[in-house]
Amino acid sequence: IVLNEERNVNRDFFAVEYGGFDAHFEMVSGLNTKLRVINDAIYGFRQELKAKTLIDGSTLWDKVTLVMSSEFGRTVSPNSSAGTDHGWGGNAVVMGGKVNGGKIFGLHPSTYNPSDDYNTGRGVWIPRTPWESLWHAVVQWVGITNESAINYVLPNAVNFGCNLYAEVDLFTVERPASLSGCGGSVVTLQQSFFVSEARVLIPDEQKAFCEQVVATVAPVEIRCFIQDQTLSEVPAGGSYEIVVNYEINFGPTVTNGEEVVTENIDTDSFRAEAASVLQMDGDVVIQQAEVVTVTSSPSDLPSLEPSESPTVLDICTIVTSAIFETLFPNPSALYTYSGFCSAVATWNLDYPDNQIFAAGDEFGLRNQLAAFFGNMLSDLFTTNSANGWAGTIDFWTNFRGSTGTGKTCGEFVSDGSFGGTLQRINGELECPSSSYETGYFDAVVSRLNNYCTAATAFNVEALLAMDNCNLLLTTLETC
Repeated sequence: IVLNEERNVNRDFFAVEYGGFDAHFEMVSGLNTKLRVINDAIYGFRQELKAKTLIDGSTLWDKVTLVMSSEFGRTVSPNSSAGTDHGWGGNAVVMGGKVNGGKIFGLHPSTYNPSDDYNTGRGVWIPRTPWESLWHAVVQWVGITNESAINYVLPNAVNFGCNLYAEVDLFTVERPASLSGCGGSVVTLQQSFFVSEARVLIPDEQKAFCEQVVATVAPVEIRCFIQDQTLSEVPAGGSYEIVVNYEINFGPTVTNGEEVVTENIDTDSFRAEAASVLQMDGDVVIQQAEVVTVTSSPSDLPSLEPSESPTVLDICTIVTSAIFETLFPNPSALYTYSGFCSAVATWNLDYPDNQIFAAGDEFGLRNQLAAFFGNMLSDLFTTNSANGWAGTIDFWTNFRGSTGTGKTCGEFVSDGSFGGTLQRINGELECPSSSYETGYFDAVVSRLNNYCTAATAFNVEALLAMDNCNLLLTTLETC
């Protein structure tokens, strides 16, 4: 950096990497050591640059901006090993001599409740502020202020409307660059696309559609942002309707935003041009846009109120490591405790309409877990699984017997029947029509003992019903 002029460059970008933060175990002790290293390094770097005075009286620190970030976030709630697991939304830190510091940008969640639209479980947040937002301000600070040049450097910035920061937001400099097409009214629209295949607009099509909106309204400077999409089948029509909700942002000098939209967007020519940019086979019919709301530009001020404490019930607060070790003192590599917690969380994230251990009060969940682990201890449908917990959960929630039409194990348990799980498992061999075949009586006794062991571990007050499995109740009474 000191040799900047000697090297005859006007801008420098340096990347420094420091790893070891994937803290799935004992996070606190690891972070204490690593953050101390980072703190000392940044402090020394800053002090060295502040000691270099330039001709204009500023220091070299005034010419430097440091951005510190991670490639992914972490869960808000800890795992069973005193660590955290992979997440999405996270934080970045910006510092430098011209940074207008002491501020927190972006929106912290107002609640940790799993019902929050942006919480996918355990505080794995869907980001509300894009990565491009931070870099848009930094790019302007290094002197790239032309809109087309910014879009070349940050090709995805156009996807986020006014949800971007400008140099004026992050830096204290003379004549800071701002964000064009923002600060005025916001017109929210809803537009329907009728297509021949069941699909929604892919990212490239969303981008192309917004670019068409911007080009149509030019020379008025605006920003376009697609909020969401919904897909539905047109009754008896053989086609599908994609409803796209999007917003158009105007600068502060534009006072007639709704009129501009009506004159430019609500036209046959615009709909024809917009249809042409979509990568679809067959005809695309775009309906006239409907103006939903017209509002002033929203502010993005930090909240001064603390967030609520997390209220999400993590299933591994019920299935503690102590209970697991009681049931499985020597688990195989495919069936560890941390693997179970991770597999349940991943399954429920991937299959929101077919979740496991996610419905009912704590008493009901304990009953579900006792039935699940009671069968697991018998190991009749885990030994052949190459996928460990994932394969077991898939069997429990999806397998419907040889006909493919019966209830799953999970559905039997939800209906209060343990016997149904035996009917479903192992080809119904443990529920014969008259009397147990050779060897299966002992297997059933073993399974019932394991179920009672699991029910005791989870402090279940009463066992589930023994119906749906022939002779099971008789066996329970004699074992």
